[in-house]
Amino acid sequence: EKKHHKDAAIIKMLTIWVQQKQNGRLTERFFERNNYHKIAIYGMNDIGERLLDDLKNSQIEVKYAIDRNADNIMSKLKVVFPDSELEEVDAVVVTAIGYFDEIRETLYQRVKCPIVALNDVLGNL
Repeated sequence: EKKHHKDAAIIKMLTIWVQQKQNGRLTERFFERNNYHKIAIYGMNDIGERLLDDLKNSQIEVKYAIDRNADNIMSKLKVVFPDSELEEVDAVVVTAIGYFDEIRETLYQRVKCPIVALNDVLGNL
């Protein structure tokens, strides 16, 4: 049942993302408006890769990614473990929406920047 709720939340988030894009609202606007020019992405599954691709031709620099399975992730981006030394960025964007509270708690003492959920980014374009 938990997986079903997580899958439903992902589908809802992706639907909002597509709708925003169709309405001309770009993901990068959220980051620009909040002065988040250098970010890290937490969660490099399919959603994290889509966010990376979405920002690749923008002024937003994705410095690195964070993932519990860093050693198994194949990405163009440097991927580090959550307990690694984390390079300073303007914000960390969490794509693992079903685990946001847990991830925020893990990162809270490790970073000095805002930790934002991708849902919140997409809902505030």
